[in-house]
Amino acid sequence: MNRSEKLESHVVIVTTFYPNAVLPQRAVFLKQLVEALTDYCSITVVAPIPYAPGFLKNSKWGKLRSVPAQETSHGVTIYHPRFIAVPGMEVLSSMSYFLGTLKRIRQIRAQHKKIILNGHRIYPDGTGVALVARALHLPYVLTAHGSDINRTFTRTGRTSQMKAAMRRADALISVSKALIKKITNKVPREIHHIPCAGFNPALFKPDATGKHQQETGRVILYIGALLELKGTGLLVDAWHILKNAGSVAKNDKLVLVGDGNYRHILESKIAQYGLADSVTLAGNVDHKDIPLWLNRSNLLCLPSYMEGTPNVIIEALSCGIPVCATNVGGIPEVIQNDVNGVLIDNLSADTIAAALAKCLQKRWDRTALIESVKQYTWANLAKSYYSVFNEIEKKCLL
Repeated sequence: MNRSEKLESHVVIVTTFYPNAVLPQRAVFLKQLVEALTDYCSITVVAPIPYAPGFLKNSKWGKLRSVPAQETSHGVTIYHPRFIAVPGMEVLSSMSYFLGTLKRIRQIRAQHKKIILNGHRIYPDGTGVALVARALHLPYVLTAHGSDINRTFTRTGRTSQMKAAMRRADALISVSKALIKKITNKVPREIHHIPCAGFNPALFKPDATGKHQQETGRVILYIGALLELKGTGLLVDAWHILKNAGSVAKNDKLVLVGDGNYRHILESKIAQYGLADSVTLAGNVDHKDIPLWLNRSNLLCLPSYMEGTPNVIIEALSCGIPVCATNVGGIPEVIQNDVNGVLIDNLSADTIAAALAKCLQKRWDRTALIESVKQYTWANLAKSYYSVFNEIEKKCLL
C-alpha cells in the first residue's frame, strides 16, 4: 500500500469483546479486523477483563483470572486491565470500566504523539471509552455491534449513558443498516455503515480438490454459540420435523459447531427425538479449521432471534455454501432470497424446517454465491475504518 495512506495517529481498540488466552475463539472477527488495520496504522488493543475474587474462581468470570495482563498476537500488543462488574449492578459498569482502563490508556498516550480511541460495543465499552476520552482530551470512535443496541440500549439506567456516549463521539460506526435505523431513532446523527463481518480469501474459499466433501449424505451446518437466543433448540426441533416427514435421507446430518449453556438442552432434545445418529454436537473448533467444516457441508443454517451481521454467513458464502438464516439485523443486507440463500420469517421450528427443505432442493450456483460477498474482505473493511480514522485525524489532531 501507499505510505501516504498510513495514519500518523496511533489507534487504541478498547473492548471486552476480544479473544484471550482463556477464550481464544471469542469475537475472532474483531481480531481479524485489527490484524488488517495494521496495514494502515500502528495499533494497540486494550481488552479489559471483569475482576473476579478468588472465591469465584470456578465461575464464568473466575476462569478469566488466568488471563495474563499482557499478550501479543500477530505483532499487536493486547492489554487486559481488570474492572469491577457486579451482577445486578451493571448500571455502574461504565464508571468501573473507566477506572479500570484509564491508567493503561494514559500510559499508551504518553508513548504516542497522536491517539484515536475506538470502542467496540456501546455498553460498557463505549460508555467507558467516552469517559476516558473526556478525561484525557482524546478523540474517540464507537462501533455498535448488535446486542448492545438490540438488548442493552433499553435497559434502565443505561439508555442515557449510551445516548450521551454516541452523541459525543467523533464518529459512530454501525455494523448494519438495521442498527443505524434503531440508533437514529434515539440519537439522530451521522453514522458510518461498516460491517464487522468479513473473510480472508486465502483461507475461506471452495476446496478445489474436493477431498473434504462428504462421500455419503448431506450436511447441514450450524456454527456459533449454543444459546437459546441463537435458535439452536428450534433448529433441532426443525430437524426432527424433517426426519419425520421424510424430507431428509437416512445419511443426512445436522452438525452444530460451538458450545454454550444451552448444550444440555440440546442433548436432551436429541435423546428425546432419537436423533443421536443424525445430529452431532461437535463442540468448539479453532477458527482456522472453520473452512474445512464449511467445505464438508452443503448448507449453513443460522436461525438466530437477533443478530448484527454474523461473520459466519460471509465465510460460508465465500466457500460457495448457501445460507439459510433468519431475516433479522444485518442478515438481509447480505442474503438475497433464492440468490445466495433463504431468509426465514416468523421464526419457528416449522418455518426453519420449510426453509431448510427449500435450500436442500435448490441447485445453487456456487460462483454466484462466492461473487455475492467478494467485497467483504478484511482488507476492504479495514480500509473503510482507515477512512473514518483519517477524517478524524485531519479534523481533530492537526
